[in-house]
Amino acid sequence: MSAVQVIMATSFDERHPPESILDGRDSTFWVSTGLYPQELLVQFDAPASIRRVKLTSTGIRRIIIEGCEGSSPVNFEKLTEQDLTDRSGRLQNETISLTSARSLRFLKLIISSGWSDFCSIHKLSVEA
Repeated sequence: MSAVQVIMATSFDERHPPESILDGRDSTFWVSTGLYPQELLVQFDAPASIRRVKLTSTGIRRIIIEGCEGSSPVNFEKLTEQDLTDRSGRLQNETISLTSARSLRFLKLIISSGWSDFCSIHKLSVEA
């Protein structure tokens, strides 16, 4: 799998930066600081074939996942949309399958609604 980085987030808290979603630990996380929707944009250094997105989070009610195959993050296509179960503040561990494997340079997570005023993402990974 190619290297990955968060290049944009609609909320920023210096104690919980967006890059925390990629460090593989449940103890660090990105947290929203405002209203919904919230977005995170992830870039791969080379096209990555993605079939599933694994997400550890709290407070997310509905998430939309979009992808972009181009070299610039401009033309996104909706890949899936999913409702997550309310876990009353406990971690939501979800594996979200895409309809088919896609070779992507960018992955956009859109949190369209939450179970409370704030949400967090603790871990994000993708599978071929």
